[in-house]
Amino acid sequence: MREPIRETPTEPTPQADAPSPQFIAQLAFYIRGGVTKAGVAAKSLGVPTRTFKLWMKRQGEPYETMRKEIAQAIAHLEVTLLTASRRNLRVSRSRT
Repeated sequence: MREPIRETPTEPTPQADAPSPQFIAQLAFYIRGGVTKAGVAAKSLGVPTRTFKLWMKRQGEPYETMRKEIAQAIAHLEVTLLTASRRNLRVSRSRT
């Protein structure tokens, strides 16, 4: 029986040290656009899940800015979805 292949740790990339302002802006853009999970958005931007989770736990800058931007982007998405939902509800009621 063969042993399972284990992932070997990779060298940290410069991006893995801390989220850059560009990363934070792109992450917020993806969330506002409909990506409902920040971790998925981060992974699509090349940041491993483990690294993103560590960033979310860290204190100080730029981590607090990242959390604030994520929260604002989620709120923006919720308002957009609620507005669209209500608009669709009104349209469907007017057709009946």
